[in-house]
Amino acid sequence: MAEPRRFFAKIGKTPSLFKNREALTEEFLPQNLPYRDREGDAIARILAPSLWKQKPSNALIYGNPGTGKTAVTRLVLCQLQDEADRLHVPLKVLYVNCNIKGIADTEYRAVREFVHALGGTLPHRGLSKTEAYELFFDLLNQRRQHIIVVFDEIDRLMRHSGTDFLYTFTRIALRRATVSLVGITNNTTVMNYVDGRIRSSLSQQQVVFSPYNATQLATILSQRMELAFQPGVVEPAAINKCAALGAQEHGDARRSLNLLRVAAETAHLEGAPSVAVQHVDRADEIISEHTVLQLIRSQPRQHTALLHCILSLCDVEKRVQTGEVYTHYAKLVSELGLRCLTPERVSNILADLDTIGLIHSHVVSRGRFGRSREISVILPEAVRKLAAEEIKTILNL
Repeated sequence: MAEPRRFFAKIGKTPSLFKNREALTEEFLPQNLPYRDREGDAIARILAPSLWKQKPSNALIYGNPGTGKTAVTRLVLCQLQDEADRLHVPLKVLYVNCNIKGIADTEYRAVREFVHALGGTLPHRGLSKTEAYELFFDLLNQRRQHIIVVFDEIDRLMRHSGTDFLYTFTRIALRRATVSLVGITNNTTVMNYVDGRIRSSLSQQQVVFSPYNATQLATILSQRMELAFQPGVVEPAAINKCAALGAQEHGDARRSLNLLRVAAETAHLEGAPSVAVQHVDRADEIISEHTVLQLIRSQPRQHTALLHCILSLCDVEKRVQTGEVYTHYAKLVSELGLRCLTPERVSNILADLDTIGLIHSHVVSRGRFGRSREISVILPEAVRKLAAEEIKTILNL
């Protein structure tokens, strides 16, 4: 155990490049979000009636991962709550991230989060879903106020628990309180699988976040760099490289910020005086390898089997259609002794894999032959090979 001790002693003597590392994390909420004034104003206009003690419309917020949906929504809600408090308007925001393991598993757990936010208690188990809702509604009715319920990555809860909870939240009839629902999602087709009554109610207002381009990402990184680092320790070329790589990933600011953070950590471990392009390249390798393998290991067996089919097919063709994937999937699960899921359920799994960044799927027009969905693998070649080997090990192929 002497080697780790010497390593830590050496690193401890190296001056840190960071001033505030948290400024590059996903949880950090800056007070200024460049290039999102239009979207922020749109969300503010939707929710503004709550300041007049009126019920705002329900809203659905769309956009690719890393386009600022959550950050902008959280910032607007914080400002709205501050203004409501100043005006003595009874307003309460309830927020749940459906991407957190456990919360996304069941509707009951999401309701439990809301009950806790209102100061109540709900056991992990023992109550029925109906009883959980009754307790939640009782807490809401304890005072006359407006509640804004936010489901971040709402599509994940819908895939795990169905859409009945949407009907419940969009049709709540309370004695004293009123409720508005805000859904945030990466999936632009999520409402295609929702009953028409719910769709018309939930989609009363929509805000779409477009991807960032490389220039915009460079500006965002420069802003965060001033907060996160000591002066002059990040080379401009490193910023541009992080921005370019994030732009390739559908304009993903989160990806760019993670790259810059890991690149700086890599430079610090090497004892380098500044963050350079080579540190960004190494960070890209580290993030890709670690993230992909961790994601694969955490997937259910059906997801892993489907991903194996896609990786196998994309060795031959760069893009494949869902019908071809399903044919190979049905054959593989038969060999593995797994239940063959319906095409609709497989389509939902493909959406899951797309959301977490293991594949990319998009709808293409084929003229008079209609539209079809094409799937491609966006992983670097080295990472793809590691992923394929990991999947074979998991499935015992």
